[in-house]
Amino acid sequence: MPLLRIERGEGKGSTFVIEESGTIGRDPQVEVPIADEKASRRHCRILCGDGGYVLEDLDSKNGTSLNGSKIAGKVAVEPGDHFRIGLTWFSFGADLLRKRLDGILADYRIESSIEHGSVGEFYQVQQIPLRRSVALKLLPPSLVRGHPEVRERFLSSLKTLATLNHASIPTILDFGSDESLLYFTMEWIEEAMTLSEYQEPGEPLEVRNALGIALSCARALHYAHERGVLHQDVKPENVQVTPWRVMLAHFGLARMLGETVEETGAEAMTGTVEYMSPEQLGGGEAEARSDLYSLGVLLYEMLAGIPPFRGETPYETIELALNVPPKPLSAMRPDLPPQIGLLVARCLEKDPDSRYPTAQALVRDLTKARNHYEILELQSEGDRVLVTLKNEFYVLLGWPLFRWVLFPLLAILVLLLLRLLFFR
Repeated sequence: MPLLRIERGEGKGSTFVIEESGTIGRDPQVEVPIADEKASRRHCRILCGDGGYVLEDLDSKNGTSLNGSKIAGKVAVEPGDHFRIGLTWFSFGADLLRKRLDGILADYRIESSIEHGSVGEFYQVQQIPLRRSVALKLLPPSLVRGHPEVRERFLSSLKTLATLNHASIPTILDFGSDESLLYFTMEWIEEAMTLSEYQEPGEPLEVRNALGIALSCARALHYAHERGVLHQDVKPENVQVTPWRVMLAHFGLARMLGETVEETGAEAMTGTVEYMSPEQLGGGEAEARSDLYSLGVLLYEMLAGIPPFRGETPYETIELALNVPPKPLSAMRPDLPPQIGLLVARCLEKDPDSRYPTAQALVRDLTKARNHYEILELQSEGDRVLVTLKNEFYVLLGWPLFRWVLFPLLAILVLLLLRLLFFR
């Protein structure tokens, strides 16, 4: 019996066993109840027939999408397929897909499942001929079955990704395919934790640590952007942290999947809404500065313990990200040097033209911020107060009103006071 798993949205990680049939909707009495506000009470159902399983939309108000396309009536589903109701994404039959892989991957033995998601399955596998562990990424089978042109685009994209040679980007080792499967392998990072595992929920990281992780990611983005490669899915699950190394993984996968999706709008996006830029949430094209926005969200969360935008539902999160300015980091962490707050605020500008123009510019400011913070840590408490006052003064000088109006007036007042004191 296949498993149905919520991969994204409210209830993420929940699994349900589908026997003869299973109805999905907001009605708490159905076999698979969900809380998505765009779901109907009895939205769709999965049925077992003579030829396998089918997905049927039950005349829902907002429709059901299978592998990126709206369905009508009954449509066959196979292990590895993904379907979506509102902002809730499901995977179907991942357990059956793994059994199928055992018969296809002759040179690999699956050791453990690392991640299930809307952009495919992620496994730790043993490469038998070389006796080494590698990471295997399996793209959704629907990519090939529903879009035959994807195979060539996949191979072309992998050739580009395989040229990336950077300390903070995992190296692609191999790739393969059969009639409906596409996969590639990359180096397995021993002792690695994703950033979502590394950071305790709701707890900020130590400042120097957070800046170091962000700096490694920014350097990886700069290297990739210089070679025309966007990430488009910068989030904690794609950042791997080890005691000696930080890696930004899965470059280009969201874009590769997104090109096969016929729908438009934020609901059909393959990224994670908390970390997507306003232009992506608005249905526009992603660009290099979109990656910088996502990295800004990541750094904000590392320093504050929570992301800048998180509503009660994914829809509220999108509304906040599009229309509400983030709460200043200084209000969350008064101990932070002001230039760190300004750096993050610039990354989170809603207008891409107001953000850092390039990842290289962000690398430069992150390096300065980290070096300055390390100096602060070495100073005595009294010196730290003086340096903080100096930093505040430099921040004020950056404001045109203070620089050209208030500061000259202050200087004139000081001169008048000196004249009254010494030239009576």
